[in-house]
Order: sequence, then C-alpha cells, then structure tokens
Amino acid sequence: MLGCYNSGTTVIKDAIALHPDMSVAPVEGDLLTEAYSHYEVTGGARCMYADAIQIMHERKYTEINAEQAISDWRPWIHSDKFFLEKSISNTLRINSLRKAFSDTKFICVTRNVEGVVRGINKRSSPSGIFAHILGDNKYPTNLLIRQWLMFYSLVLNDLDNKKADIYFVSYEKFLSSPECEVTKMFTFLGLASTELDYENSTLCIGGRMLHLREQSHKKNIDYLDTTNKVMFEINKIKRKL
Repeated sequence: MLGCYNSGTTVIKDAIALHPDMSVAPVEGDLLTEAYSHYEVTGGARCMYADAIQIMHERKYTEINAEQAISDWRPWIHSDKFFLEKSISNTLRINSLRKAFSDTKFICVTRNVEGVVRGINKRSSPSGIFAHILGDNKYPTNLLIRQWLMFYSLVLNDLDNKKADIYFVSYEKFLSSPECEVTKMFTFLGLASTELDYENSTLCIGGRMLHLREQSHKKNIDYLDTTNKVMFEINKIKRKL
C-alpha cells in the first residue's frame, strides 16, 4: 500500500486487513526492516520531500534486499495468507518492489491536495536543521504541495499498463461508499468473496469490524480516483506554482 502522507492509507489498509485471507504488519513495514532506506532524516516527520535528492538517486541505483525484508517481516507473514505491507515510502520505490517481490500488487490511495496539506500540518512539524532552515515551526504550504506532486508524479511515471498492478482508490470516495470501494479492491487483489456489510459508520467484513469517520462533505467524491484525474490535478497545480 502506498500514497502521500495523510491521504487515508492507514484506514484503507485497516479495511483491507479485515479480510480473513490477509495478514498485516502492526506498523509501517519500512520501520520493521533494515532492507529499506529511511527518508525522514533531513526534514522530519511527514516530509520525505526534504530528502528528494537521495530518493531520486536510490530510485536509479539501489535494489531492495528481498531476503532481508522477508526475514524481518517473518513474524507477520503466514503461508496461507496474503501479506499486506503499508509504507508511505513504497510510493517512491515501486519499480524496486517489483524487482524484489514478484507478482506484487499495489494499492495507491489518493486524496485532494488541500486535505493532505491540512492533515500534515495538523499532525507534524519540521525538526532539527530543517526547522532552522525554514525559520518556522510549520511546513510551508508550497513545500507540501510539491511533495504531493512528487509522490503522485512518480507513481504515474512507474505505471506499467502491461502489468496492470497498480490500483488507485480515492480516499473521498472510500469514505462515501466503503463497501463498494473495498469490494473493488478485493477483486483487484484476487481475494475470495466474503461477507461484507456497512452500517452506522461501521464496516464489517468476515465478522471483523472497523469504525469509519463520517464523510463531512460530499464534494470531490470522485476526486482523483483514476489515473487521468490524478494527471489532471497534477497539471493544474503545476500551472499555479
């Protein structure tokens, strides 16, 4: 699973993990393995964009040690289940993941850029030398917009129509009709059909439940739920910058 910070990756991961054929790590997978680089060193929490030079270099020249990752994730991997791994950094290393893990499928969560920027600044702030450089205890809006652009531009760049292994799901649309969106994701992942119900803001799958917050507004329900809409939004933002 992948997507920008504060785009809804956690709640959608939790929804997919309700399926009885899924196993999942307790936290983001890149925190549990030495096989991945960490990209929040320069800028602080929720700002990988500050490490963009390192990211672009590693996209070209670094490979993932699959054996190391699998060994580190072993406690949560079950031979009779699919393993679900969610890390924001996955968004930046799709091609490396393809090479390391055959037949991997990707769920990319999208959310409108305003909601992402608002969420990051609500939950995080720059730290260390980066905070000193910025001269502020808050991330600049343009910085977070550029981070959003980097994340989704790289996903679009890594699309492979022949593989068809990336599925885009809109956070806004998921909150509006979670049962429909979850069913589509299960189909994409090749999961067996299972009992699914949504009532009183609670999603129930195979007897397991997840409470979802109510959708506070109905606009942008179809926002960014296809690759064409992602590209449209990217181009619109680029014209403004």
